[in-house]
Amino acid sequence: MIEPPSTPLAAVTHADPYPYYASLVAQRPFYRDDALGLWVASSAAAVRSVMTSDQCRVRPPAEPVPKALVGSPAGEIFGQLARMNDGANHLRAKLALLTSKGRATLKRSHPLQVEWSNRVAKGITADRIQTCSELLRELRRRLGDRSTVS
Repeated sequence: MIEPPSTPLAAVTHADPYPYYASLVAQRPFYRDDALGLWVASSAAAVRSVMTSDQCRVRPPAEPVPKALVGSPAGEIFGQLARMNDGANHLRAKLALLTSKGRATLKRSHPLQVEWSNRVAKGITADRIQTCSELLRELRRRLGDRSTVS
């Protein structure tokens, strides 16, 4: 038997997070995880409440670029890129939930996705995947360390 995830963040990459998610919805629909330093909203009602609360906006509507970035090169770039937006159209997108028909369609699509993934990965060895993974980790490390990116 697979051990359940230990945190909501661990659940994201867990092989079968759904029993864990169901227990959160039933037992802890909205709570503070002090170890992670996060609030967790797990039930549909809690998520809807958070997503529609004025206290949980991306940033003030009149502040398209965070104040700390205004006038900086990062602010110039930030202002030109896609960003979170609290407009009415975005609110509808944030609240999109799968209907039972949507869940059934997604479930039917899973075997097709697995077949496609297997077809795409055919002939790629575990060693090549490992090498690629190591390269990506190294690039992420270097990109995160600003002293090596100049």
